[in-house]
Amino acid sequence: MADLMQGTIEIVKGRYPKRIWERMNSLIGGHFEEFENVYQFEDAEAINGEFSDLEEFLIEQGIPFDRKSVGFCEIQPEHRIFRPGIIDRVLIQNNAGETYITTDFLRLVLQQQIPAEEMVILIQAMVDKADPTYPDLMNYRFLWVSNESNEPFFPEESKEEDGNIRVLAVIGDVT
Repeated sequence: MADLMQGTIEIVKGRYPKRIWERMNSLIGGHFEEFENVYQFEDAEAINGEFSDLEEFLIEQGIPFDRKSVGFCEIQPEHRIFRPGIIDRVLIQNNAGETYITTDFLRLVLQQQIPAEEMVILIQAMVDKADPTYPDLMNYRFLWVSNESNEPFFPEESKEEDGNIRVLAVIGDVT
């Protein structure tokens, strides 16, 4: 039986084609709240603190997101990060919401007979694997793309009803 627990998902703030926006909201059975840099949905009774159908839809559409779920008893908190073409990872965290490296892994490195510089390189690699760097959601902007032309363009209300429009997430300012 699935556990119901707190889950939060954030997506890039921007103008979405109407059919994509409506589909995202139907998958959560509610509406995203608008914040300064993101849209967010929170559910105190999400199945395992996840939004499986929405997460898969966002991946199919190439829409970056962060999903966080709280832990309960033996279930650890999670942070799922999706950035198209960059990262799709679930980070297991402690109850304070921090990603960690176990002391067993550190001990293995410290017991090796290697120079300190090499030890630092190995520890840095472990940190990068456990808690990778990735672009923040607020660094993304959207362009729209027509399936017919594949040419990106700025979101337009006149193209809103075209069912062949998809989004293209780009990092940085769009000119």
